[in-house]
Amino acid sequence: METPLTNSGQRTVRRYSRYGAVLGAGGGAIVGLLVSGPHFAQWSVGLSLAVIAAFLLLGGGLGYVSPGLALGGTAGGSGAGTGPFGVSDGDLSGHHNGTSGGDGGHDGHGS
Repeated sequence: METPLTNSGQRTVRRYSRYGAVLGAGGGAIVGLLVSGPHFAQWSVGLSLAVIAAFLLLGGGLGYVSPGLALGGTAGGSGAGTGPFGVSDGDLSGHHNGTSGGDGGHDGHGS
């Protein structure tokens, strides 16, 4: 079965994941500055820097995973398992020959 993401598609997602991480981190740093700015006189320097760093990391993380999620959405899937962390097997039904994630194929009717 062909996977929804080819090797060139995986390279593209990785490249845009890096761009997303950088842009997301920059946006997160700006949001962190806006959040901590009004409180800078009240908060310690360490707390202000921690807030900025937290938003920077959150923005970078969201920017990193967003290209894979967007590609999964355009491919008609949920985006789960796609992107820089792996490729979905294309079967999102939960039925995998009685393995985890499904009810083993039983429909609940009869025995």
